[in-house]
Amino acid sequence: ISCLQDEVVHTLTENRVLQTTKHPFLTKLRYSFQTPDLLIFVMEYVNGGELFFHLSKERVFSEDRARFYSCEIILALKYLHDNKIVYRDLKLENLLLDSEGHIKITDFGLCKEEISYGATTKTFCGTPEYLAPEVCLSLLRGERIWVWSILILCYISFLQGARG
Repeated sequence: ISCLQDEVVHTLTENRVLQTTKHPFLTKLRYSFQTPDLLIFVMEYVNGGELFFHLSKERVFSEDRARFYSCEIILALKYLHDNKIVYRDLKLENLLLDSEGHIKITDFGLCKEEISYGATTKTFCGTPEYLAPEVCLSLLRGERIWVWSILILCYISFLQGARG
């Protein structure tokens, strides 16, 4: 599959996921429309910025703050899993904060849809720093592998942060 075909597939996946999900910790699609050359998504405005920015500025989060963000991320991912969607690009840059300081997960292009409990995937995708060893070794993997990404994000990123 060419790069352009991949982008079309990812864009269509993102559109479907955005249209079919409603959760307080997922970004919302307000409108979408198409021109002859583009598919435009009009998303809710999330003005708190990327979690990456906040962690870079503060270097490390308190345990309470890390726990708060971790719980919201886990609730959002559980909602997706309950709806047979696997989110495969969990990273600080895809976690936004709203005006009240709550998490909003964004960027659903790499999601895998219609995944039932116990199913496995073979696709190598995601951000290398957060990938489980099984993904890097191209082994079959299921829902437990995505727990690795959550733990890496929550422990190393939030609690270890930018410590030297």
